[in-house]
Amino acid sequence: MISAQSAQKVAYEIIERDSGNVSQDAAHAANVTFWAAINSDLSDLGKFERLKTEEQILDQPLWPLQMPEEIDRIWQHLRVQGRNYGMALWHDWYERRLAGYPTGFALPPEQDLELHRRLIAQDNGWWGRGPAAVNVEIQSWLDELTPPKPDPQEPTAPIFKLDEDGRLGIDRGANREDLRHDAAARRMYEAARDAVRHLAERLSGDNQAGIIGETARTLAAALGATLEQVEPQTVVLYTENLRQAVEIQQRADGKGDLVPLDETRLFIASSAQNALNMWIGFDPFLDEADSKIAGPDKRRPLPSPEVVSAVAAAAAKADLIDPETKGDLDRAVANALGGGEGDTRQLGFMATMALNMGRYGVELVTTYPELAGIGAVGSVAVAVTRLGVTATAAVVAGGLTAAYHVGRYFIANEDSWREIFSPSVKSLGNFNRMMALLKRIPLKSLKDD
Repeated sequence: MISAQSAQKVAYEIIERDSGNVSQDAAHAANVTFWAAINSDLSDLGKFERLKTEEQILDQPLWPLQMPEEIDRIWQHLRVQGRNYGMALWHDWYERRLAGYPTGFALPPEQDLELHRRLIAQDNGWWGRGPAAVNVEIQSWLDELTPPKPDPQEPTAPIFKLDEDGRLGIDRGANREDLRHDAAARRMYEAARDAVRHLAERLSGDNQAGIIGETARTLAAALGATLEQVEPQTVVLYTENLRQAVEIQQRADGKGDLVPLDETRLFIASSAQNALNMWIGFDPFLDEADSKIAGPDKRRPLPSPEVVSAVAAAAAKADLIDPETKGDLDRAVANALGGGEGDTRQLGFMATMALNMGRYGVELVTTYPELAGIGAVGSVAVAVTRLGVTATAAVVAGGLTAAYHVGRYFIANEDSWREIFSPSVKSLGNFNRMMALLKRIPLKSLKDD
């Protein structure tokens, strides 16, 4: 077998021979470029032989200097002629090869390899159907194997992230920078904060105030001590809790445990609500969150509170969300149920909050291609030790483990999550692609435990 060094010597001789004849025939210029590219590959191959990483040569540009003029002319002609036959995917493939990308198609390595395996497995009859028919099917495979590109979370509802314990939790400081911080906004914030603190102090533990005092205490914590400590989305959520708590209390007929607030208590509660409404209405970000009607596509039906409650309960049971996040989801569900028929404002807030949780889950799951190795053995730890799944200790303890369990959770609650994703056409498409990916691995459902 010829060595890389011997082949490189031959290439040098050809380059030197043809370089002297460039002026005689333009074809020699292309010849020099061609053999220069081979020489570059052979030089790299000699290095990679020593490093035992020969496959790295595929990551190098096809033409290290430039594409020969004649080949470039043919290539540009093919791009135009193939435009009507679904050839764009092959144009992209070739351009990626020219540039030296490690995969032929714009896919992760495992999915790229799977697509090439499918292509290799086809017989002459399949390829003989004509370029249009063949490329339509190849494009469908490409769409199937393309990982979802998760939508960004809706900033006017609580934003989800992975907490230190590897569970989905709410990012309580998200979007603080979007609040107004001018002097007028600070005065309104401080008035609202002080009024809510006063309400919490006066009515917490008051048997005649129902849950109003405790609701105010929770809201006071979300308001923080300064504007820089505010939890924007949860302030909106808890403010609605307070509104509904006072409304329910005042509708009470006195025959049950609840009685309407007396004049003094009602004045304190109303003062807090008025101060909150003034501040929230003055701040564009908070006002948008407070008045949000629905998700990205208001023409499509919103998920029911019962469905959102069920997925929250299932996530809590599997220890995928922390208790505080579960409580906030329950509050959003309660607000939606208490909004009354035809009132879509709180139903929309609840739907968007659940959609954010789902979008983050999809993003988490699709971030880790190592899930394929885990699915084969059913354990993160076993995959790392037996299959050589590359992951640091922190990743194994956090993101990868969470992605594995969240994926199994999605499989166990697929129908409910499909209803939650339905208001957003794009998010639903990403969810469906993620589910197809999980089933190909395959991951076991949490129901199989």
